[in-house]
Amino acid sequence: MAGVRGFAMRLVRCFALLAGVGLFAPGVRAAEDCALVDRLPTYTAAGAVDGRAWDAVTLATEAGPLAIAGRTCMQHYTPMEGTDPASDFAIQGSYRDALKEQGAEIILAEDRLTVARRTANGVDTWVRIHSQQTSIDVTVVEQAAHRQVLSAPGANDYKPLGHMPDYVAETPDRRAFDQRPFQVREGGDVREVVVQGARIEIDYALKEGGRPASDLDIQENYRTALRAAGGEILFMDDRNTTARLDRPGGAAWIKVWSEETAINVTVIEQAAHVPSLVPPSGHDHRRIGHMPGYVADQPEKRGLDEVIYPVQAGEEAREVKVQGARTEITYAPASGRMPASDLDIQLNYRAALAALGAQMLFTDTATTVARFGDSGRLVWVKVWSQETTITVSIVEEKAFKAAVKPIPAETLRTALEGRGRVALFLAFDFDQPNLKPETAAILAEVTRLLREMPGLRLLIESHTDNVGPPEHNRTLAAARAGQVRDVLAASGADPARLAIVGIGSDRPITDNATSEARARNRRTVLIRQ
Repeated sequence: MAGVRGFAMRLVRCFALLAGVGLFAPGVRAAEDCALVDRLPTYTAAGAVDGRAWDAVTLATEAGPLAIAGRTCMQHYTPMEGTDPASDFAIQGSYRDALKEQGAEIILAEDRLTVARRTANGVDTWVRIHSQQTSIDVTVVEQAAHRQVLSAPGANDYKPLGHMPDYVAETPDRRAFDQRPFQVREGGDVREVVVQGARIEIDYALKEGGRPASDLDIQENYRTALRAAGGEILFMDDRNTTARLDRPGGAAWIKVWSEETAINVTVIEQAAHVPSLVPPSGHDHRRIGHMPGYVADQPEKRGLDEVIYPVQAGEEAREVKVQGARTEITYAPASGRMPASDLDIQLNYRAALAALGAQMLFTDTATTVARFGDSGRLVWVKVWSQETTITVSIVEEKAFKAAVKPIPAETLRTALEGRGRVALFLAFDFDQPNLKPETAAILAEVTRLLREMPGLRLLIESHTDNVGPPEHNRTLAAARAGQVRDVLAASGADPARLAIVGIGSDRPITDNATSEARARNRRTVLIRQ
């Protein structure tokens, strides 16, 4: 034991990683050592020291855990091959004796742990020795305040932020419009705020031969720079900082994430979405344009096809089969153009479809399904995107050949007296209660029937297909039934003889499985009261 202690005391070395000169005694240490005393003679170091220019280490003391920040160095030792490990008693005793010899104060002494502190020239250096016979872990912290080292902003940095020394930026990834979640701390709670606007994302990697910084050093550097620029820190933990920076034109939300050898800076310059879809041209569908900066392949067309579309049904989606003429167009970014985000793509197409009066049937982060009326046809549209690819699938639903000629009043009377009801296939504007002009002749016969049968009272039932929310369909059906009543009343029928009800999709006469079946379910029924 005395020999081990003597060896350790003779090999007291400087902690050159921390200050470049001996901390406690002159001498030369091995490059892979960073402790106040050299390794024990039968132990070998696990490669180069693990050092950080600034980090925090939590040390055990009699008063409880104590966080010490400053320049750090750590090393791990194991017994040399063919040697027996020393006991923890011998290991800890050797290091404590050597530390005391150099004027260090032993703060904590346990069977496998020593914590010591030495003050020299106004600087506290803390040492932790942890052993388990077959391994020794040495940690040294030269206590110091944080020193700001973030560079001035360069070409690939986001102003006003620079970058950490020894780190290089990849080309920033930019999107004209996108969204990201940002963590915000409110009291003891943490919540996510989704922010939309122009997105800039920059990844930094440790350059070859560079020394990684600790996450604490990285985060503190960026926090200091953000505060200096007037930013408000909204959230921070070991590897993350969220800040908001008020700038002309709106706030910039900034998130800095780190993992020592990698840093990511994500920025959303908050703004509302501005639709930018280019009007239809070239290979576009005649009613739907395309994203700026994208070009279309030759469209794929089928005169009659069946396409399955997802449709929202409550909390889940179901599949709807649509038959008709199909057109599929695929778009990709033009050469040299930056792709748009999926959010930007989807919001652009949704705005264009809404302008066509489309009914939105399904949406997620990369998909929009809608249908709209176009010259008496139902047009189904699915827009799928993956930034560098946009696929627009369109089906112009095959028209249902329902009887559109007026049913004579005599035939209506026979049906009502026999079955008590008669179904009319009246044409309405898509997803609206407005009757189309071609229904005037049909309703004129109903008006004649009411005039010829003064005692007749009718219940006007309106039915829809099952596409879309049931409550919306019932509301639409009620409005359509009311429109039929109003047209009949305007033609001279007594409104007191006309009751209305909106059934919506609740009572189909067929299964809604095909385009034709859904068309049959969209009907107006007159019921004798």
